[in-house]
Amino acid sequence: MPLAVMNQETSQVHNNGNPQTEENYIFEESNRTRIVALAVREACYVANYHKQHDWDSACQLIFHNKLLTFSEKAMIITLFQCKQCK
Repeated sequence: MPLAVMNQETSQVHNNGNPQTEENYIFEESNRTRIVALAVREACYVANYHKQHDWDSACQLIFHNKLLTFSEKAMIITLFQCKQCK
């Protein structure tokens, strides 16, 4: 069973009078919790690689993850930023 099934949606966007095609990817996940957990695990591994505690790199990894929704990314990055303060 696949973790995620990706559907592609195409819409027309007008930029300065020029129509452009914008591709929006909509993900239908059968198990969101597992996807989020794997993304956080990977980001924590990057942050703690050689005990550097590089949470900025972890935030960038989460930000560029295409399987996470905007709200999931925002919540995870906020938690990582709280971790940076400690």
